[in-house]
Amino acid sequence: MGSEVFVSRCYDVGGVGLVINGWVQSGMIREGSIGRTFKGKKFTLVKIEKEGQQLPKALEKDKINLFVKNITRTDLKPGESIYFD
Repeated sequence: MGSEVFVSRCYDVGGVGLVINGWVQSGMIREGSIGRTFKGKKFTLVKIEKEGQQLPKALEKDKINLFVKNITRTDLKPGESIYFD
């Protein structure tokens, strides 16, 4: 089974891309993973941060910031979930 992340908010950071703030509801995610929105839009997870520290992976119940590419803020809404295989 894949991993699920609840989206609390998302915002654009110039030169970085989209940052998704949320928490891991189930599973584990790693940098470099391919994710998808509920509507099937695919994106790449570039970096994971927790409390200002970069992590190679995040575990269930971690509150995190995900730095992603190939997706825009219009593809996500707060309250939705994103998924990783």
